[in-house]
This record gives sequence, C-alpha cells and structure tokens, in this order.
Amino acid sequence: GSGTGGTALAYRAVIGTFNGGSGQFKLRAANQSTLANLATSASYISTNTGSNGYANASQISALQLNFTSPSTTPTTLICSWDGLNSGNSVTGPFACLYHSVMVQSGKGFSSNTLMYQSGRTPTQIADQLEYSDKLIDSFLKELRERQIAAGGTGRVLVTVNMGINDSTDVNGVNYIAAANRIISRITARWSTVGGGAGQLAFVFTVTHPTTSSGNANWNTNRPGIVSAVNAWANTAGSNTCTVDFGSAYSSYRLNIETMYQTGNQAHLNATTSAQNNGYDAVVGTIVSSLLASA
Repeated sequence: GSGTGGTALAYRAVIGTFNGGSGQFKLRAANQSTLANLATSASYISTNTGSNGYANASQISALQLNFTSPSTTPTTLICSWDGLNSGNSVTGPFACLYHSVMVQSGKGFSSNTLMYQSGRTPTQIADQLEYSDKLIDSFLKELRERQIAAGGTGRVLVTVNMGINDSTDVNGVNYIAAANRIISRITARWSTVGGGAGQLAFVFTVTHPTTSSGNANWNTNRPGIVSAVNAWANTAGSNTCTVDFGSAYSSYRLNIETMYQTGNQAHLNATTSAQNNGYDAVVGTIVSSLLASA
C-alpha cells in the first residue's frame, strides 16, 4: 500500500507445513514499480517441519519480515513469497494460506475474508464451516496474533451475510439454526487458538432487499426472516448482534440509485470506488450501526 514513508512495517505469512520434502522459499518486500529491494529473508525458510499442518510467525519467526517503507515520496510497495523475479524462487512442496502487511506498532483494523460461498443457503454455509476446523484455526490464530504483535489485544469481529439462497425460509428458522451452528463452531476454534470469550463478537446480516420483479420470494419473505433473526439476536448471547441493511436501503432506494448488479438483484454493484457500490453501502451501514450502539 501507499503511506507517508519511514513507517516500520511487517510482512507476515501463514504457510502449510509438510512431513518431508525439500520445500523452501523467501519473503520479500520491494518497490512495486521498480522492484527495488526493501527487505528479503536472510535465508530460505523450509516447509519441512516434520509434520503436516500449518505455521505462522509465532511458530517460525522468519514468517514475519520486518522492513521500513521509503522515507521519500509515498511509494506503492509489493510483498510476496515468490521472489519477485529476484532469483529467490519457490521450491515445492509449498502452500501459502494467508499473507498480509501490517504496521509494526500501531492499533487499527483490517478486513479479512474467510470464505465466500456463492449460491449457498445458510444451512450449507454452516455445513461447510463445520468441515473446516484447521482452516478456521489458522485464520483466527493469525488474526489474533498479528493484532497482538502490533500492540492490540487480539479482538475479532466475525461478520456473516446470508439468507437469499433460502428465500422460502418464511420465519427464519433455517437462518437462526445455521447462525447458532456458526457461532458454536467459531467460538470453539477461537478457544483452541488461545482467544478469550470477551475478545470475540459476531454480526449477522440478512441479505439485502430485492424488488418483487428481482426476486419475488425474497421480496415477500425477507421482512419475516429479518424480524425473527432480530428477535433471536436479542437473546443469543455470545456478543452477537444483527444489522438490518434494509432499514437504511430499501429495494426502491437500491434500484433507483443503481446499486444492484446489472440484471441480477441477488448481488449488488461492486464497481470499485463507484458512488453506487452497493457493498460499500452495506459496510457503511454495519459500521454506523455498531458505532451508534457503542
């Protein structure tokens, strides 16, 4: 990213580990346009740890590469594990699960996507999550430890948006059952990686409204689902709340402000930096609602 320069940064990676093989790689940070080097791992990092699994910087310290951004004109930087044409190539077996850049000593926030399940009902999303313990562990562990390394306390806010692919779930029974399963599974995995209950919270949103011509079932049944989900959240515990995007953006408003994806109201306009980016509106509504209730 671009910054004011002279900032202490860190490039972190979470990798797959293997019981055998000669896998190795180096981390590198560079100027994006010239590839002028800012930092490179002092030596190759082996992926052969004697066991199959994953590792982050708390297990292999070399998985955090510290560097300082140029102190001159703000510069776009690039970080990678593939050598960036420097000759430090990757040897397999190798797997990078996540990588990120952070400010070394500064509290802030980041947005990270665990999974995107296109066309899935809430029940199917919960099913997928329950099959993914190690994936969840590696994700939550890195989120928590990266934040602590930067001076924070290791808090995670899980946001879940779902609903439209089960548009006949008239009273929200399926949504609520799936939400309870999601909370249960993530809470259990959070404990496994050392997180405390007070540092984990959940926000659930019901898919945005549509017009009757865009999705007749969803247009009819969404209000009942939202009402049931809101009532559930009031007693759900586990630091859980809901935000109803539809209270700020009706189907009429989404339509007239061209916030739907062209020809498909199940999705919103995702054009980067556009004023009618519907997902920007969703995020803005969630953040505003949380701040208003703080």
